[in-house]
Amino acid sequence: MNFSMELICTGRGIAKNYKQMLVDIADECQLTAAELSVLLFLENEARDTAREIAESRHMSKASVSKAVDSLYQKQYISGHPDPDDRRVVHLMIEEKADEVLLVACKRQTELMKCIFNGISEEELRTLEDIARKINRNLCSKGRTD
Repeated sequence: MNFSMELICTGRGIAKNYKQMLVDIADECQLTAAELSVLLFLENEARDTAREIAESRHMSKASVSKAVDSLYQKQYISGHPDPDDRRVVHLMIEEKADEVLLVACKRQTELMKCIFNGISEEELRTLEDIARKINRNLCSKGRTD
């Protein structure tokens, strides 16, 4: 198998396993996979707007908006307007989501350990750099074509 196909198949395999993990945890916690994905993004990333979630996770703005609205209603998140641009809302996890995130983060860590088993710290850092560049390329693809 050539490198490009190996990369595509690997990406699909990781995505399939990650999506199944999200669905399983979401079902257990009575959430949708999109809601759980939003919570995990807010837990794991320094960024905190719906736009950033949609771009980073390659989700539609509509699905992120629906998930955010539902999480507001469940009181799992709150939103705070940006002082410099009131159109931007910064999302924040509320204490009520802690139990869900405890389960989700534990399972996410277990999956990552399984995926990256036998890969050195140096290889992981290199992979992270490459993945960041690929993701940046994918995120900017629609803007430059």
